[in-house]
Amino acid sequence: MSFSGFRYVSMILVLSFLISPAASAGKPKEAELKTDVISATVYKGQAQVMRSGRLSLKAGQVRIFCNDLPHSFNTSSLQVEGHGSAAVSIIGTDVIRVQDDPAENPRYTELFEKLETLAIRRDSIDIEIDALQVRLQFVEQLGRLPMQQNPTEEYPAEIFQVEGWKALMDFLQKERTGSEVQVYTLNLKKQELTEDINWIRQELDSLKRSTRSGYSVAIDCAVESAGELTLELTYIVPGTAWVPEYRISFDPGSSDVALVYNSRIKQSTGEDWKGVDITLSTALPHAGAAPPELQPYYLSQRMARAPIMEMEAKDKAEAVLGYDADGNERRVGAVTADGHVRGGRADHVEAQIASSEFAASFRVPAMVDLESGADSKRIRITEGTMPTELSLYTAPRLRDDVFIKGLVTNSLGAPILAGVAEVYIDTEAPGGGKSSTFVGRQQLDTFADGQKFPLHLGVDQNVKVEHKLEKREYVEKEGKKWKKIRYHYLITLENFKKEPAEIVLQDRIPVSTMKEVKVEKVDISLKPDERRDDGIMTWNLAPAAGGKIEIRISYTIAFPGDWPEHYLNLE
Repeated sequence: MSFSGFRYVSMILVLSFLISPAASAGKPKEAELKTDVISATVYKGQAQVMRSGRLSLKAGQVRIFCNDLPHSFNTSSLQVEGHGSAAVSIIGTDVIRVQDDPAENPRYTELFEKLETLAIRRDSIDIEIDALQVRLQFVEQLGRLPMQQNPTEEYPAEIFQVEGWKALMDFLQKERTGSEVQVYTLNLKKQELTEDINWIRQELDSLKRSTRSGYSVAIDCAVESAGELTLELTYIVPGTAWVPEYRISFDPGSSDVALVYNSRIKQSTGEDWKGVDITLSTALPHAGAAPPELQPYYLSQRMARAPIMEMEAKDKAEAVLGYDADGNERRVGAVTADGHVRGGRADHVEAQIASSEFAASFRVPAMVDLESGADSKRIRITEGTMPTELSLYTAPRLRDDVFIKGLVTNSLGAPILAGVAEVYIDTEAPGGGKSSTFVGRQQLDTFADGQKFPLHLGVDQNVKVEHKLEKREYVEKEGKKWKKIRYHYLITLENFKKEPAEIVLQDRIPVSTMKEVKVEKVDISLKPDERRDDGIMTWNLAPAAGGKIEIRISYTIAFPGDWPEHYLNLE
């Protein structure tokens, strides 16, 4: 009878002393399952990891232990599946909390033994130093002894003879100097030993703190017939992050833009991934399938009110928080100041894309090696060209450039997720080929497959525009009822292309918000296609190839004669 497969989901954390139904039939045999990570579906902040291991089983009851799972995995997410030639029935799965003994760590044992040895050596030095201190005290007392006694009573006068005195002084000096040198040398050795001991103690404390507190998975099985069994353990573990990154290239001679869709992935799950099948997903596990239920809104008297600034700051933070490349919270739309990557290639070939109205997933065809805590790795998702509707825009009062704007249609077959895009312009290089020029970064929002989105593609070098103040004159001087200043502007637009160009040009005239200040005698040589109440004017221009268009704008600002000019924000 061959094994047809089984699946068991661990729903509850069970104590290690739980008595299973098999206990009444006698203590089951025990087996250890060694596993490797074979696949991981990476979400924002967590991953669903699958481990697989194989073992041979004999008929009877067996309790299989697996100790390979990381200590931070979500115990309620554990699923167990199996297949193989053995006929097996699963009885239950227990998740047992375990605590590693630091003494089982060879490094800990080595340091602990070294600490004991150094402590014994330091204690021996203390004993030697104490003995030398006693010797120095004796020498000092011996040197004072002749001066403390009465030579007429017990000591003969010969003790004060020069020869005897000199010999005594030489002896005392030699003993004192030798002992002090030994004490000094021993203190240096003691200091070195103390430093080593303190360092070892810190290392031991660090090893104790890093002692893993994790879980062991116990799987109780009834084996009806012997054979091979492959078990697959799937679980959710925190500590992962992936973010999309884009490289967009635009050739002014083409109506399409080329997009390279990469992702950067980082994991700090506590387990290394080697040769792992990776899938990147935009889904949110455990987010709940049901929509929130709208509750009635009842007006009532507010009993207490938090500070307004604090509430506004909290609401704003909740509205704009997202994740960075390491899975940490950040404000959405914040662009880092990191250097851009010129022509960087991803580590892998294109991913397989699957998307729906609920989520998108990108399966990386090549196996991935990624150690826990290592630097993020770039992975290629896809690349392709997207049709683009191009237009030109300029606001020469702010900047004398004509900008290329594109309305791009996402035709990649996958959603474009919120992230930073690096934009390049491809031009003909001297001697042939293409040269890419970095234009800048643009923050992209999320766009579904088939959705159009705006894209800024830099400056069109073949169209020139200039905004010039030709004259600023006083119509009425100071001392009169009104002071009036008249402005004369000239806008020049030149098309150096070989074909006509359609350009949207915007400029403005001032609008007064004070009844004492007036804007009058507005003259515009070319009527704008749109003139808003806030003074913004728009022209839809189409200069011919090699053509030039000029627009003259004049207006007068009038204000009370006794007002200094610095009262107003005059140009």
